Amino acid sequence: MEAAQHHRDHVEISEIPPANRTGDMLKAINDARAVWAQIKALRARSDTLEAMTPVPADYADDKWWVID
Repeated sequence: MEAAQHHRDHVEISEIPPANRTGDMLKAINDARAVWAQIKALRARSDTLEAMTPVPADYADDKWWVID
């Protein structure tokens, strides 16, 4: 019996040499970086709230979560 063959039907953009990336690929990379920056900013806000004693009762209020 033959061993199962593994194949991929996609390639990660990060695996493509920078010189070979298309404009659409570069836009996708930049969009992903922007989203990740927002995630990190929200996580930092969450960390700040979690460190407060007591945690503010209005922790769900937008004033704590709006990112400039």
